Amino acid sequence: SPLEFLNALRALNAPSAPVFELGHGTSVGLNPDRPVNEDSYAYRWERIGTVIDGFERLTAVVCDGMGGMAAGEMASNAAVRAFVAGTHGELKQTSPKLLEGRVWKANRAVLEDMGGQEGGCTLSGVVLEGANFTLAHVGDSRAYKAYGSGESARLEQISQDHSLVAAMVASGILTPAEA
Repeated sequence: SPLEFLNALRALNAPSAPVFELGHGTSVGLNPDRPVNEDSYAYRWERIGTVIDGFERLTAVVCDGMGGMAAGEMASNAAVRAFVAGTHGELKQTSPKLLEGRVWKANRAVLEDMGGQEGGCTLSGVVLEGANFTLAHVGDSRAYKAYGSGESARLEQISQDHSLVAAMVASGILTPAEA
């Protein structure tokens, strides 16, 4: 039909979608004597809608179990599963309110999976839709935005640490260099 033909022409002139590069890795950190890696991460890439009026959504999250607690690896695993599962069935574009709901869902999953054990985790999660992103962040696992590549590459920290040291820097008790 003429309307379908017009929509097909519009799709040809649509701006190109951003290119996402995914990478992942984890370690026990600076303490090689740590017996268990308490990091968990996941991502989900999905197409919402049709070619003409749809969009791509990338959901990614990393959680780090809190050291010194009974089962930080269980907490981080539960939070990751719940945060990424929150994407299923969300057909509209993500808002900060929807992302806040995913963080609370992850919190409930941690409490349920821990079964009364003491434990918790940090969470840095992002939902990218086209050129827009929404960040959810709790704790001191940092989120960065990358620019360029090769020698011109640079990183910009986009999260703010929720920690005692960060509060001391914010209040002027410590300098960033001392921290």
